[in-house]
Amino acid sequence: MKRRTAPVAFDAAPVAKRPQPEPAMRNRIVAAVLALVLGSLGAHKFYLGRHLAGVLYLLFSWTFIPAILGVFEGIGYLIMDQNEFDRSYNGRALPGGQVGWAAPTHTWQRPDQGHGNAGAQPLGAAQLGEELRHLNELHIAGLLTDEEFAQQKARLLSRS
Repeated sequence: MKRRTAPVAFDAAPVAKRPQPEPAMRNRIVAAVLALVLGSLGAHKFYLGRHLAGVLYLLFSWTFIPAILGVFEGIGYLIMDQNEFDRSYNGRALPGGQVGWAAPTHTWQRPDQGHGNAGAQPLGAAQLGEELRHLNELHIAGLLTDEEFAQQKARLLSRS
């Protein structure tokens, strides 16, 4: 005979979300070695997170074209600047020469958030230059659209 139990009341309090781990940083030398040694199988493409390209390399591996491309790509990774590699395969460059997926150090307000510039302190020349450089980095990294970049730049220049 089955035993019946009383329904259990669950606490409806929201559960705190765990912080998401940062994606692993990809190494330029590892990518180059994989491209040179296993380029015909697309191992370097899988390592760099370009899975579709990796599958295409596998499909065409019998033609030896991926092997030839792998040699050129491996050499390209070896001569590529570390900052350029990090921008391409590890997210974006951070201020101060650091690289990674960390959140930006500044928070930019979108115009549709309704915060305006009321009460904003004027910026000094050095701070304005730093803010504009950071804004440009976000734009280059693709985190701001052209329209957002223009709006934020106008907002910063109006505070100077």
